[in-house]
Amino acid sequence: MLNSWKIYSKSRVVFHQGLKPYSPFQASGYRLLQHLSKGHYADTDVYWAHAALSQDPQTAVALITDKHVFLLEKCRFWGGWDIQWAVRVDDIISIPVVADQRLIITVRQVVNLYIYNTYCGNSCIE
Repeated sequence: MLNSWKIYSKSRVVFHQGLKPYSPFQASGYRLLQHLSKGHYADTDVYWAHAALSQDPQTAVALITDKHVFLLEKCRFWGGWDIQWAVRVDDIISIPVVADQRLIITVRQVVNLYIYNTYCGNSCIE
């Protein structure tokens, strides 16, 4: 009597969006996010987009995630990326505007300064 073998084929579950082809551009953006602050932002944020801000893409890059907008500059000594500034998406209060080849982002002003003043002997808000 012959052994009966069942053949199973592996199938991939395809959601409504389908499979996306590999994009080296998006992969470089994910890599930027992974290397920021030793992966701190990769644990909390989801990559959306990035763009070089000069002719040389190795000098300044804008990186956008679901929670932050970053301006990154290449570190000349170590070769990594330095965060020049970061803005939380929740703090952006209007649609960014392009004027004279500049991107203007209006941000909510955070007034949260608690300074210990030795003159009055307690915490003061200035």
